[in-house]
Amino acid sequence: MAVIYEKGLVVLPKAIRELAGFRTGTPVRFEAEAGKVVIKADEDDWLEELKQLRRDNATLTGKEVEEGIKRAHAKRRAKWLNVP
Repeated sequence: MAVIYEKGLVVLPKAIRELAGFRTGTPVRFEAEAGKVVIKADEDDWLEELKQLRRDNATLTGKEVEEGIKRAHAKRRAKWLNVP
């Protein structure tokens, strides 16, 4: 069993984290589905964006990596704020 703390924090039991593959720092999102709250790994993880950049271009400059990180952060911020 988990408890919701004052600021809305929830500690997921270790067995659940392991089953879901969540590690420290894993970005997650909460969704309401059929009267339940579902916790999912955030598919827009900036690391996945960097991996895609790497797949698209075998050599990336430091500036390209920084730009990719900035785009990913902007995308995530817009998603969190529900901004198109």
